[in-house]
Amino acid sequence: MEGNDTVEEYYLNRLSSKDLEQQQQFKKLQEQQIYQRNSQAQQNMSVVKIVQAEQASTTNGQKRVRNNMDVISYKRMKS
Repeated sequence: MEGNDTVEEYYLNRLSSKDLEQQQQFKKLQEQQIYQRNSQAQQNMSVVKIVQAEQASTTNGQKRVRNNMDVISYKRMKS
């Protein structure tokens, strides 16, 4: 006990310090959860970007094939 604290004040101080400690632990836990959610969101965005890039390259490849076929069929028609 500190100085002239009564028994009641002593226990009230102990309780409030425990409450503060629990609040700090809860806040740390919340921050960790937010960080994990943000990390997961960034990973998801990376996957989306990769899929979009793959789709774009596939689309470009399909366009090239179509263009080549058009050129071939045009050359056949001319000859």
